[in-house]
Amino acid sequence: RKVGNMIFEAGDWSVDDFDSGVYMHAAQAGRIILDMTTNSYDADAFNEDTLAAYRLGLTTGDSETIIRMATDSFNFTWVPESMVMNRDEYVQFLGKFKEEAEKDGRPKFSMRFNNLIQRKVGNTIFEAGDWIVDGY
Repeated sequence: RKVGNMIFEAGDWSVDDFDSGVYMHAAQAGRIILDMTTNSYDADAFNEDTLAAYRLGLTTGDSETIIRMATDSFNFTWVPESMVMNRDEYVQFLGKFKEEAEKDGRPKFSMRFNNLIQRKVGNTIFEAGDWIVDGY
């Protein structure tokens, strides 16, 4: 799947009489920028790796990384104003949010997380926590 100027790929791998698993890769400008591979399919580890990659995108405000991790039905809820956004609306929102956070000489956008909590329900991992943008 192509997202912006990146190509994202996910699938299963197997080597006969050896092992199997799943993978996610992303390439940009002729280089691999994401490689997550598991063997003997461990859904929990794969989901945790996906959440970590998603958080990495949030840390830098990189909407392409965030959207690359999301399904087509992805929705983002901005709780302070009860705004629910689809993928395209979220990309626009994040761009404006970063711009506002860096306004008036504030430092370059960087988000960090505190009090992350993960809960597993069935084969889905839910994650909640506090995000902090210093100086904003």
